Amino acid sequence: LNIGDNFRGLFEHLQMFGYRQPWSNRLQVYTEFQDLPAYNDLRRIGLYKYKYVSIDDRFQLSAKRKSAGGFGMQWESIVAKPQIETGTYFDGRNNYFQAYAFWQYNNLIKPLYADKGTIAEFKLGYVFALQPRIKAFNNGQLIGDVNPSLFTYGNYPRLTANLQSTAQMSKRWSWVTKMQAGVNFSKKISLLNEFVAGGITNTMRNQIQFAGLREGELDSESLVAVHTGPRVRPFGSFYLTAHGAIAHYDFIQKTSQTVKAGWLYGTAITAAYLTPIGPAELSVMASSKSEGLRLYFNF
Repeated sequence: LNIGDNFRGLFEHLQMFGYRQPWSNRLQVYTEFQDLPAYNDLRRIGLYKYKYVSIDDRFQLSAKRKSAGGFGMQWESIVAKPQIETGTYFDGRNNYFQAYAFWQYNNLIKPLYADKGTIAEFKLGYVFALQPRIKAFNNGQLIGDVNPSLFTYGNYPRLTANLQSTAQMSKRWSWVTKMQAGVNFSKKISLLNEFVAGGITNTMRNQIQFAGLREGELDSESLVAVHTGPRVRPFGSFYLTAHGAIAHYDFIQKTSQTVKAGWLYGTAITAAYLTPIGPAELSVMASSKSEGLRLYFNF
């Protein structure tokens, strides 16, 4: 449970199939409420209030407590309410199912700011049974209900990937590399299930972290980002990390949207202190499409 500017809640139950059996079933219910700005070419044009609920049931085979793989079924519901009614915007909800296979691995020596180790998760799914109840507007005037004659949408395959590796170079120095990807493999639009780039820590669904952008400054149906850089612990629980980042986005074209593939570059320096209730982080960052330096704080 996370209560702050944006609410997040998680319930999870793990059922083992007997003593020392590698097979298990995991049921997870997750919800989040987010206020997220809308951008066009990194220029803020609006604000949405999102409400998201997911019910996810998976069967998994574990190996030595470090890795697990299996298959599952997920039901998702997303509600989008515009708070600023300018330009072209959407108002409504979309429900859908996703059948998927996954594999994950984790050998980090501790969950936060580990000196060495690798964490990975790959998820390949198929999204189907979309039930959009969404209206499209332009400057307050109704364009119409979202339907196949207005927007081309439908079922689609989907891939998400998260890989982070930390290599220890000395007692105080490590090198951190992170790769994240989110791709909807279709020329049809996903209807409120695109990926958003920005932020240095994970705070929302479908987020691809990127040093130099705030959360949601870039959204895309196809997005890959890589971070790399050194981390040093000069004393105690204090850490300094330098990030260099590159992203490639919009490399899958859409039938009802005109998008152009692009590249984005970013950098940041993060100072972090590990407290008993979590890390306090302050970053100074910049990107190839932003003006000047920016501050980013997370606690």
